[in-house]
Amino acid sequence: MNALSLDEQSFEKERQHGRSASRNSDRREVFEALKECYDPEIPVNLVDLGLIYDVKIIDDWVGVKMTLTTPGCGMSGMISQNVRNRVLKVPV
Repeated sequence: MNALSLDEQSFEKERQHGRSASRNSDRREVFEALKECYDPEIPVNLVDLGLIYDVKIIDDWVGVKMTLTTPGCGMSGMISQNVRNRVLKVPV
């Protein structure tokens, strides 16, 4: 994988290229990997908290649509970096 984008514009790539991102087994692997990412203030992973909305995979690109527990979360940089680092370890 070469990149991870955390905003909604990431999903434009799929629409522009007209490719399917329905590689379900790879998506499941990414979701499972994201279960190792936690909000540092809550001992529950981001997936179980419902903060991960979607994962799109196009070739070696992965986009994660997510949110944080609060809009002004002071840990947003750390959380998004943890998500990025964990997704980059998944062999998609």
